[in-house]
Amino acid sequence: MHISCYKRFQWFISNYKDYLQIIAEGEMVKILDVGGHQWNGSVDDILNECSPHQLDVLDICDGNGVTIIPRDPYCWAEIPDESYHFIYSLNTFAHIEYFWLTIKEMQRITKKGGIVLIITPSMRYDGCYPYACWAINKDGLAALSKWSGLTMINASVAGVPDMNCDDAWDFPLDDAMLIALKGTSVHYDFPKLNYQRRFVSPSDQKASLIKRIEMIIKKDPNKIKYWIEKHKGRISFYGAGDLCYKLLSYISKESIGVIVYENKPTMIEFEIKKMEWVCKNDKNIPIIITVSTNYLLPEIKRELKRCGFTDIYYLRDFLCDLEKQS
Repeated sequence: MHISCYKRFQWFISNYKDYLQIIAEGEMVKILDVGGHQWNGSVDDILNECSPHQLDVLDICDGNGVTIIPRDPYCWAEIPDESYHFIYSLNTFAHIEYFWLTIKEMQRITKKGGIVLIITPSMRYDGCYPYACWAINKDGLAALSKWSGLTMINASVAGVPDMNCDDAWDFPLDDAMLIALKGTSVHYDFPKLNYQRRFVSPSDQKASLIKRIEMIIKKDPNKIKYWIEKHKGRISFYGAGDLCYKLLSYISKESIGVIVYENKPTMIEFEIKKMEWVCKNDKNIPIIITVSTNYLLPEIKRELKRCGFTDIYYLRDFLCDLEKQS
């Protein structure tokens, strides 16, 4: 499961768990995961917020967590009409050959007032397991909702709750997300993802960040020097590419702590170290993550923390600090 999909599901449960409790009328919330064979991540920890609940997992083959394997993948005779309060499918519709039949079954077995949630890539890619058939945009999800007899609450592509949410929401294939209701008469203020923040390619991000660095230095060549003096007198970097090299050109050598990178470095003027090679003292000075692939940043930060680094900055936050500095 892509981390961006995980974040959107987390947002959904946080904002819809109260509604699901209401329609369950004091009983367990009955939930079905369509395509939930846990071979690439799980959302069980998020579902624990929606308690008490009963979770069934439907897939076309046996696997970790699967509880229902229908004889016919497009006609789930094993499941009675209106069985579930909430049915979701995460990163599965792209792999279903005839997904319009799947959503019809999802609509059939959803209780009146129940919710259907679909998250799927909106852009083409050549994937696997066992097919990668479709990419669906916002209008496509709206059409699916209408055709299946559901009432659309919200359809979005690269939808975010606000434009300043963390980079884990961003994904190269721009998640499409449908929230739909079975029925039309429920009076409830359903939250929506009203903002769109499409994925920006790493090369475009890098060019934008380099330009931003140049503008900051043009206004005041000593900005980075003053920031370093306020933060233990030295600074380290994760990443040995163009962004790091650009910043190093404005920093004296005695102010450089360590440059950390796990892959083959592109710089030969400086010593590059792997995370585990960095001594304990060097892990206490600020380290800036100079990587332009946004969706990788949370994982890099987790790894740095795991290795003992204590003062970690994303490059954009570091640049914000410089811009605010008087």
